[in-house]
Amino acid sequence: MSKKSDHAPGRPALELSGSIWFRSGDQDWGSQKRMALLEAIDQAGSITAAAKKVGLSYKGAWDAVDTMNNLAGEPLVLRSTGGQRGGGATLTPRAKALLATFRALNAEHERFMARLASVSRQAPDNLELIQHMMIQTSARNKL
Repeated sequence: MSKKSDHAPGRPALELSGSIWFRSGDQDWGSQKRMALLEAIDQAGSITAAAKKVGLSYKGAWDAVDTMNNLAGEPLVLRSTGGQRGGGATLTPRAKALLATFRALNAEHERFMARLASVSRQAPDNLELIQHMMIQTSARNKL
């Protein structure tokens, strides 16, 4: 989610952005895109259909599901292959609980970002100065 602050004419707007991620050790595995994939699998009952819905390739979706299943320590997505109606996929109760947690955390994150946007509208010059100082510091550190 991102919010743009009011800004002086001729200067680009300061934009605040951020997102929620789940981690396991050094591995990121629960981005908004992956949570959207789980939600789409739940709705469509198919990894292929879910991949199309969230803009992932078929292989990318399968890889994401495998990664999430492995890192969760238990399956999040159960797959069935073949049969008269073809294969399918369903979420485990753990995956449904994970999605509920993600939705709750994301709602809190959106409220937090809205509060930050409110602060930025009250003091846009201060935030732009902070931004400039961070860019200067980052460039100096790279040298």
